[in-house]
Amino acid sequence: MLGRDRLAAQDRAEELGEQRMFEGRCLALFLAPSLDAVVTRRIAVPHYEATWREYATLFDRICLACAEEVAERQEKIAGNATDAMADLTKDDPADLLARIMTRARQPLTSAPA
Repeated sequence: MLGRDRLAAQDRAEELGEQRMFEGRCLALFLAPSLDAVVTRRIAVPHYEATWREYATLFDRICLACAEEVAERQEKIAGNATDAMADLTKDDPADLLARIMTRARQPLTSAPA
């Protein structure tokens, strides 16, 4: 049986829709730990392995958090989900990753207001 958080995440994903979830997954992959994450200082070398492990564990929630960021940016710029994704990738990657990870770690029991 699915837990309450997982059911809430599924409901939220349905509310966000396929396009935002697609862009959210793209944004999650853009932010994923990689060698450029070390070079751009999104992730410190001593924390790289732990960050990668946490990222892999939370990946579905990270994708949902990214889709929510896409939805918020879409509303802010009055554009479509693809435009919102492109705009988000212009943000400071370290700040964006911090926002996403904070959101992904929070229990999801109901849709955001």
